[in-house]
Amino acid sequence: MLRRTILSIFIIMALVFLFSCSGSADKPDVAVESITLDSTEITLKAGETATLNATVSPEDATDKSLLWASDSESITVEAGVVTVSSTATAGEYTITVSSVSNTTVKATCTVTVEAATAGGGGGGGGASTSAEIEIAASDISADKEYQIAADTVITLNGLTPGQVYTVYPESSQTPSAKVLSGYPVPRSSSTSLISTYGGTFIIYADETGIIQFNGAELGSSVGSFRIAKPEPIEIDLGEEMIIQEGTDRPLYTNAKGQKVYEKVYKVNLAGADALGLNLSDIAIYIVRNGEGSNISTDYGIVSNKGLDRAWGVLDLGGEASITVFQQIAIGKSNDGRYGYQMIFDTPIDLGCSGDSSIIDKSPSIYRIKPESVSDITEDLVLEITMGNGLSPNDYLLTANIMNPRSAKDGSWKEHCLIPLRYYSDASDSKEKVAYYLGRIDEDVIFNFDMVDSLEEGNQDKGSMSIRAIKDEDKKHLIEADDIDEFADSYEINLSEYKDILNPDGDFISLVFNGAEEARTGLTVKADGLSNSIWMHIVGGPVDKIGYSQYSLPQSKEPFDEISFSDRRYLDRATIHINIKDWNVEELGTINLTISK
Repeated sequence: MLRRTILSIFIIMALVFLFSCSGSADKPDVAVESITLDSTEITLKAGETATLNATVSPEDATDKSLLWASDSESITVEAGVVTVSSTATAGEYTITVSSVSNTTVKATCTVTVEAATAGGGGGGGGASTSAEIEIAASDISADKEYQIAADTVITLNGLTPGQVYTVYPESSQTPSAKVLSGYPVPRSSSTSLISTYGGTFIIYADETGIIQFNGAELGSSVGSFRIAKPEPIEIDLGEEMIIQEGTDRPLYTNAKGQKVYEKVYKVNLAGADALGLNLSDIAIYIVRNGEGSNISTDYGIVSNKGLDRAWGVLDLGGEASITVFQQIAIGKSNDGRYGYQMIFDTPIDLGCSGDSSIIDKSPSIYRIKPESVSDITEDLVLEITMGNGLSPNDYLLTANIMNPRSAKDGSWKEHCLIPLRYYSDASDSKEKVAYYLGRIDEDVIFNFDMVDSLEEGNQDKGSMSIRAIKDEDKKHLIEADDIDEFADSYEINLSEYKDILNPDGDFISLVFNGAEEARTGLTVKADGLSNSIWMHIVGGPVDKIGYSQYSLPQSKEPFDEISFSDRRYLDRATIHINIKDWNVEELGTINLTISK
């Protein structure tokens, strides 16, 4: 009996050992077998840079980390970025990349350094600038950086007619060349460059295949630039056009550490009817997924009409295809998955005078026409009747500005779409939220989005309508005095509003009037805010394109203060009040100080 028991124990232990061994054998270390570089030979001049990309095989190798090395002190390499010093002599050098886990597995690239010429470009470090730089189309690469001065003449030769090229200046200031501000945008007669809002330049090559500009056109403080030739991705209308950080490879990383991404799509416009789109009446909706900071986005549309910026409503009728340029520069992001997507859509016309538009599409673009409200003599309000079980937070326009803009040229619409109040309407027992519109003297379009968690299909998303402003709405709106002394202060005693505030949360909004110049470059400080009472502040653009928005208190010091640049003017501010579970009698006072 004892012998049988011992034998049983031995068998059990053996089985446990075998199973544990087989379990660990299921996940053995996978060794690196090879490394492949996308280029085995590159040619650079003194001061230039280039990027090498390495592919490790197999794809499921356990340790894919790499070690980069150069055989010369004149050539440095870090994470694949090769930099030739400004003092490097002509000759051939070798870059080696090897596996950290298996140093016998490696790959090499030969770097040929050419002697500097009077017409050559410099890059990086302290390379000297040139009076003239000539760049052939075959040499265009975002990996190369060219040092310039204000009087440097840059000539691009052999360009493909109709091709989009992009120029990225390294500058601490905004370039002064022509800004694209609407559709259509006339070509400038003084320059071949067209600037985007964020400082990137787009070149649209004509039939000559030659473009020439000087350093001063890139901006007063620009010391270098890069140029890229995007390769179009062919897609059909309605397909996804998205830049995704963490998935797409950056075009390059600029001097500020921003990752610059770029994509160009050639979009086939056939099939618009099947998608319910009218090509003669198209607008663009920009979707951002994720969070980040120091982010700028730009885009352009290239058709038979040339190169244009699409801020307003587009007429693409008669076009067989268009080229769409997208660029995004990211300073940092929280999760490395910052998405930037472009969507073509036909604006949804919004009715008024009791007519409601059912919300059945998100994201989407809405349009308000002056003739639809011609019989209303009061200021206007956009009213959202919320779907069953929804709250203002389910509509992203509550916390994020909808970017109201002219449908004609895309210019910013001042004092428009400001949250006013959250309330219940006794007439239909529906929860509603109202936004101030003011007067509409031209077609206005705005973006609309809802939280991603809302189900599609049968989900009741509510409806929108336009109506005249009511006395109850006006009680939530403060018309601030003119700011003409570059300093002002406002005391807002919240307890005075206790009888009109919704106990589930509400708004009080301020509209700042006065000369735009006096409202530009201001600092706003607010005392009396908290996590339950916070302020959303919006700055309008002096060039009529884009806007800035801030929230107080901020997460960093000074937590109660924000400042606008000289390109932004103070437009409006909304106080968000979460008084649920509060005693409304305890609401205090907000002291708002505005200074130059």
